[in-house]
Amino acid sequence: MKLRENSMKVSYYYIKDEIHGRPITETRHSDLSGLTEEYHPKRLSSKYAYVFIDIQIENEEKNIEQNEEALRLKELVDIPLDIIEEIITDQRPRADNYVDFLLILFKYLTIRSKTPNFELKEHQVGVLIRDNVVFSIHKPIKSLPIETVFRRFNKYPMKMAKGGITFLVTSYLDLIIDQMYHVLEYWTEMITNYELKTIKEPDESMLYDILKSRHYLLDLVKILQANREIINSILKSEIFSKEDVPPELDDHVRHLLDECDIVRDLLTQLTNMYYASDSAKLNATMKRLTFITSLLLVPSLIAGIFGMNFFTGQPYQMLIVVVIMVLIISILLIYFKRKDFL
Repeated sequence: MKLRENSMKVSYYYIKDEIHGRPITETRHSDLSGLTEEYHPKRLSSKYAYVFIDIQIENEEKNIEQNEEALRLKELVDIPLDIIEEIITDQRPRADNYVDFLLILFKYLTIRSKTPNFELKEHQVGVLIRDNVVFSIHKPIKSLPIETVFRRFNKYPMKMAKGGITFLVTSYLDLIIDQMYHVLEYWTEMITNYELKTIKEPDESMLYDILKSRHYLLDLVKILQANREIINSILKSEIFSKEDVPPELDDHVRHLLDECDIVRDLLTQLTNMYYASDSAKLNATMKRLTFITSLLLVPSLIAGIFGMNFFTGQPYQMLIVVVIMVLIISILLIYFKRKDFL
């Protein structure tokens, strides 16, 4: 299998210099053809104070031994191939401490498509920290271009100069977490629209989206809880400086979990509203059928009585039949009333 020359995108971000204590940063984007020795991580780590390297991989080869991107990544990052496999395949979120590096597997959800076919997509990002270099390894993510990440870094240059690795990692993780706000915002908007639609005309596709949203919400809560555990565990690592960790990192996760509880309640209310509206619609249909039946009842009764055949010469036959009918109806009325059916 031949590897496409531009299949693996690599972006660099590093502090090049300082002027009056203010860091001057530089970014560079490349592909496989541009990975020269000058931009090898070992060279960059010895040359610059802090380096952030983002690597986007696209190869879908499942056999790790034949995945040329994985082999090239192993050479670039200098880690065992089995760890590369963990990063590029679906794994549970976690943080693992190795001898000379820290590996973080972070996950989040984004909106793949909206109504009428509402779907979310799960993303996995591997963050590897070694000395003064941070690697971000993931498949291409349209919702989080690397330029957005670099803009976040440049927004707080003094914090970056002071926090170093702690700032780079926590800012990046916080940016990933922020992506899930878009999902919750869409859910809130969807619920509002569906509430109005439920009152007017509920349909099965809407119920399908609601039930699917409840399933996705459970996945989102699991991911957030796992990510929160990761954040709490990595902050205990010696790599990070606790005083440079932004307090909003954990606050954002807790706020998202609180938002999930609100969305869960709204989805439950919306489900109940859908069934209530559907039941009201059924009741309206039954009401119309009952009205039509009532209109036809009297003519049917008259036609039934006067359409009966009796023996000739017995004038009281019809009266006897009517009395028996009234008697049966009276007995049933008394029975139902005693049973509280009326």
